[in-house]
Amino acid sequence: MTLGPNTNASIEVLRPRCILCAGEDRDALWQALADAGVREVRRHSSYRCYEFWHGSDLLIIWTGIGTGCLEPLLWEILRPRVIEQLILVGTAGRMPDAITEVGLVYVVDQAWLAGTGLDRERIVTPLRPRWPNLGGHPLASCVSTDFFYGFAPRNLESPYPLNAVRLLADFDEHVRKKTGLVDMETAQFYALCSAFAQEDCQFIAVKGASNTVGQLDEQLPNTPGVLTKSIGLARRLFAATR
Repeated sequence: MTLGPNTNASIEVLRPRCILCAGEDRDALWQALADAGVREVRRHSSYRCYEFWHGSDLLIIWTGIGTGCLEPLLWEILRPRVIEQLILVGTAGRMPDAITEVGLVYVVDQAWLAGTGLDRERIVTPLRPRWPNLGGHPLASCVSTDFFYGFAPRNLESPYPLNAVRLLADFDEHVRKKTGLVDMETAQFYALCSAFAQEDCQFIAVKGASNTVGQLDEQLPNTPGVLTKSIGLARRLFAATR
């Protein structure tokens, strides 16, 4: 029995604890898992933009960027009610004037939608994780968008060619709010998990800034370290709930 036509993976691939990584380089994730101490990682199945790996006692899922990748995946992996804990890991951008720091990782305790496939739905924000204890870990807020280049400070000075007035207003609002991070998945992840997962399924996002928004030259050098740290914090969150 397969989970569905988008993942085309067997239900046997699922494990109670799962790390989900969206939008990162596949090889960088593989290396970060090793650097974070996840042992015996092996690829189980691959179809379209979804890969399922097993490592130690974890399921690791790799996929692409944004709402369009997350919605089919989360529908198919959560319906069997096998996954009990799901942690989204990866990199983000540091919003201008935020107190977050490049190179550090945070538990995202509240997230907003801005220019995503879910914006028109009546979803109450900020969205929050479902996890038993956030104590002792650094927290950050996050705004999530499906526009990598459209949700950026340069567009406040030189308008984005799409004439996305609402998108620019949302960016300006989150600058003024001093929202900590910007990424392309966390708010959608929280919204979709809240809708699709059983009530006792726990989910949370761990993200770190690989660059300040607009400083693209920072992104590639900082990504490996941030990705490794996010997986390390995810493992500590799992361990704290054993």
